[in-house]
Amino acid sequence: MNGSTKLLAATGALALVASFTASKLDAAKQADPTVRADENKRAAALTQPPRAPPPGRASGGRVEIAADSLGQFSAQVEIDGRRMKMLVDTGATFISLSHEDANAIGVRLPQSAYNMPLHTANGELRAAKTTLRNVRVNGITAYDVQAIVLPRGASSVSLLGMSFLSKLGGFEVARGNLILKP
Repeated sequence: MNGSTKLLAATGALALVASFTASKLDAAKQADPTVRADENKRAAALTQPPRAPPPGRASGGRVEIAADSLGQFSAQVEIDGRRMKMLVDTGATFISLSHEDANAIGVRLPQSAYNMPLHTANGELRAAKTTLRNVRVNGITAYDVQAIVLPRGASSVSLLGMSFLSKLGGFEVARGNLILKP
């Protein structure tokens, strides 16, 4: 045998040993259910769609809203596919919709639903409680958000309150901007 023949024979022997070892490892994996389960989990994870946000949390990307000349933050908000301008109010427990804005987005409640007492600077009034399927501010969407609808004439401004903001990962004011984090 010359040098080339010896090298070829050695390479072939190594290939046989590698093939034999690989087949033994495959057989061992097949015999061990924990190895199969781990491999199946890894394969399933690669084929699964991205997970939805945890229940009660918002999804999307970071949003910055600049303060207006009065230092207030107004946002273009999309509720169930309809857009409106709202004033961000961390002191409001719920999203608060004016009667007119609620009608514009299709939220129409019977008079009997207006049974939630509210104490305001202008006195007491009764609001109606509802749940909005989705509320979107630029790139952030929150689902199943509690809101109240004010009676006709009580306010011309709708408020983006804590029922939305509490679904975020956080929010802060920095350099004159309100930063919303999903």
